[in-house]
Amino acid sequence: DIITLNKLIKLENVNYNYRGGSLSILRNFNLEIERGQKLFIHGSTGSGKSTLLNIISGLIIPDSGKIIIDGVDLKNNISSWQQNISFVEQKTFLLKDNIKNNIIMFDDEHNFNQEKFNNILKICFLEEFYSKRQNEILDEDGVKISGGEKQRICIARALYKNPEILILDEATSSLDAEVEKQ
Repeated sequence: DIITLNKLIKLENVNYNYRGGSLSILRNFNLEIERGQKLFIHGSTGSGKSTLLNIISGLIIPDSGKIIIDGVDLKNNISSWQQNISFVEQKTFLLKDNIKNNIIMFDDEHNFNQEKFNNILKICFLEEFYSKRQNEILDEDGVKISGGEKQRICIARALYKNPEILILDEATSSLDAEVEKQ
């Protein structure tokens, strides 16, 4: 069964140490996030922001403590939980393919939604870029495009999935201030 978020993500007494326990990042950390809530996490480099996001998404297992989704312990249901999440990091990746496939991730033609795709291009300021370069094959490192274009493609990919939870970990760091704001 897929874990769905109806009410609450709860972190209870979460502890996590780096480097085999020599560097404590989270100590008895507690947090509640309600469905629909937007959470902005800020702090200095190395303070544990990305670690916290990785724990919430199930990419890192805490040393102790619990992550509970609507009363269900995440520990035994990680892959189910991750089906609900789109996670965009600062360091993004592209497929060696065209822009469309980089966004829809080879969604089969029966599931492809052109209207949704066009709307996401608009939201991510990719309409003009896509119209000029839609047939171009991109490389994994995105050498042929700017960092901002690469990040916008990855954000479009996350939105196309239509996740219950969208996590952006410095995913707009290469965007100019106006595009980031919008």
